[in-house]
Amino acid sequence: MPVTRFANKQQISFDPEAINIISAVFEKACDALGLSDRRDALTELLAKKVIEAAQSGESDPLRIYQMAMDSLSETTPGYPGWSVGSRNSAKSAHELCLEGNCR
Repeated sequence: MPVTRFANKQQISFDPEAINIISAVFEKACDALGLSDRRDALTELLAKKVIEAAQSGESDPLRIYQMAMDSLSETTPGYPGWSVGSRNSAKSAHELCLEGNCR
């Protein structure tokens, strides 16, 4: 599980409940973005964003998911799939996923 592996590498610790939350958020985000290779750089970046969101003190899985996806889209604006259509008028990929329209 890359999200916990990444946290361990960075010497970041979470309680068991938080680990369950960030692991579930990470898996949902990977599924939403079509990321299946858990060792590639983009997946590692996603893990970092999920952990950063959880470190902010947020414990709500939906908020962690939104924060991580928003941060990821700001970090990698040219990646296809972060948003559908124009940035101003279309819903982002994670907004569509939250509505049940994940891949």
